Amino acid sequence: MSARTPEPRLRRNPLRLVPAVAAALVALAVAAPASADLSPIHWKTLTPGTSSSVRSTTYNHGAFKMTLIAYFGQVTTRSLFLDKLTFKYTMSNDYCIFGGKVYVWNSGLQLTYAGDEGVVKCNNSSYTRQVDRWFVGGQTNGKAFVAVEKNVLENYWCTPRACAAHRLRAAFYVP
Repeated sequence: MSARTPEPRLRRNPLRLVPAVAAALVALAVAAPASADLSPIHWKTLTPGTSSSVRSTTYNHGAFKMTLIAYFGQVTTRSLFLDKLTFKYTMSNDYCIFGGKVYVWNSGLQLTYAGDEGVVKCNNSSYTRQVDRWFVGGQTNGKAFVAVEKNVLENYWCTPRACAAHRLRAAFYVP
């Protein structure tokens, strides 16, 4: 009879690692910088009957901040004219980011712009995107609505969750 070599413990009972692996994955999935804004949608109201208005919102991403300034022309209950969008970047120290796409949409129209995609930003700067479009409706009650999303990358190797944490998302609507 030949003596059998014992198998390593991990091979004999791999299920005992499941809780530890699951805990590690959960910790990685929810880990983010303490000051990072994980891209909630910032809701901004528009006043119907105006012919010119500006709305802004700022996202704090820790090492940098992004501010969106949206310029609107005529706003009615059921439609709005989006003139342009300005994105301002405020960097701390020698921090750099890569620009990204700009998405503008509502239920009737979706626009994608290259934005400042591929541009490295290491200093305080801004980028303006001319839109010049009417958006009609967008809400289930027929009132005007438009959403804006701007993506930036910390680096080309960021994980999908880390890259998703560096979005600016805003919704402008007529209440």
